[in-house]
Amino acid sequence: MESVQVNLLEDQSGRKKRKISFIIFLTILFTIIISTIIFGFGVLKRHTESQYPSSNSVRAIQVVCSVTRNPRLCTTSISALYNRRRFSKTDPSMIFTLSLHVAINELKPLISLPKSNNCGKLLDDSLSQLNGSLISSDGKKSMDDETMIRDLTASIKGGISNIDKCLKGLESMKSEWRIARVKFYMVKVYMGNSLQILQNRNAINEMFYPDVQTIFASLMLNRELYLLSIILICSQYLVMVFLVCNLLRV
Repeated sequence: MESVQVNLLEDQSGRKKRKISFIIFLTILFTIIISTIIFGFGVLKRHTESQYPSSNSVRAIQVVCSVTRNPRLCTTSISALYNRRRFSKTDPSMIFTLSLHVAINELKPLISLPKSNNCGKLLDDSLSQLNGSLISSDGKKSMDDETMIRDLTASIKGGISNIDKCLKGLESMKSEWRIARVKFYMVKVYMGNSLQILQNRNAINEMFYPDVQTIFASLMLNRELYLLSIILICSQYLVMVFLVCNLLRV
């Protein structure tokens, strides 16, 4: 009898050890699987985000400037200004605001030039209109507000019209104004870039925020959904381990 009891105890002890080993094995296995899934999600998220302009300031500026008549000049001028500042995020409205800054910076030196044919007043009006546009758009979602877009478009068009009038007046003047005419033309180009960005805002938004065709892609692009999915996976992992331990309770 004693030998039978000893054998039973040894069998029970052996089963307990095997169960404990099995639980440890499953826990390690589940941990590896869940860690791999989370790591894979992280890699896929970074890859998915890298495909969209909003995650890359250089690419974002290139996308916005691609709708203008002078994309290379637009990209160069805005990038130079962007690199001198710090921004928490890059979006079309912010890039549009930078394009206004570029036009204003180019226009300001012309104010001090000798003028004729009422050009001085026209330049002052243009600068005032651009500054008004800048105040309206700075720090706001200017590309999403239709009323603001109409006002900005009217202001920029008015500024371009004033520059055109100045250019016509300079055509009849002496050759020493040739350099000034080039400067006036560049102001017109920069203002035109801002106007074209506004007029092509829908195309820009489509490139910036393309329709997400799959739930998975939506998950990868949405930070809140991504974090929620990670939390759910970890919670399910803990529940799974708990259930396995209960099923194999020693």
